[in-house]
Amino acid sequence: MSGSTPSWRFAARYTLREVYQFRYIVESYAAELAALEHKEQEILDLRASARAFREAAGGNDLVAYAQADFEFHNLIMRISRNKLLVDMHQTFASVLLESQRLPTERRGNLLIAVQEHDRILEAIARGDPDGANYYMRKHIN
Repeated sequence: MSGSTPSWRFAARYTLREVYQFRYIVESYAAELAALEHKEQEILDLRASARAFREAAGGNDLVAYAQADFEFHNLIMRISRNKLLVDMHQTFASVLLESQRLPTERRGNLLIAVQEHDRILEAIARGDPDGANYYMRKHIN
C-alpha cells in the first residue's frame, strides 16, 4: 500500500465507501432525532465529549482523538432514543471506530472536525433537527 493510502483492515468485508455511506444515512438521522429528543444533561455530556475531542486535537493525540470522535457520535446515537440505531452502532463499533481513525493518518487540520462537531452539537442543543442533520451530513461527507 502506498504511503498516501491508509490501510483498511475491513476491506474483505466492507469498502470504506460503504461504511461512510452507512454513517451518512444513519448518523445524520440520529442527529436529527437527537435534536428532537435530547435532555439537558445529554447536552452537557455532548459538550464534555466535544471538549475531550478538542483537547485531543490540540495535543495532537491521534488515539484519543479517534476515541473521542467515536464517543461523540455514539452519544448522539444514544440521544436519538432509537434502540436499533444504538445497537447497530455498537454492533459495528470496531468498523466505525476504524473509519474514524483513518482520516487522522493524513494528519490534516484536526481542528476542522472539532468545528464540525461544535456545529452539530449547537444544532442539537437548540432543537434544530434540520440543522443537526445537515451538519452531520457535511461532517461525514
